[in-house]
Amino acid sequence: MLPHYLLIFSFSRQPLYKAMYIGHVFAYYALTKQSCDLLETAWTNIKQKTDRD
Repeated sequence: MLPHYLLIFSFSRQPLYKAMYIGHVFAYYALTKQSCDLLETAWTNIKQKTDRD
């Protein structure tokens, strides 16, 4: 997925494509970080529940 964007980024001289590329990268990292945080919180909640029992 990323190489495709890298090709567009390197060959395009238009700022619109560059802005879109940067936006995609930021959105991708934000989403993955958010889902990782959610998984981590869920995991700690499950561990706390099992520890109490």
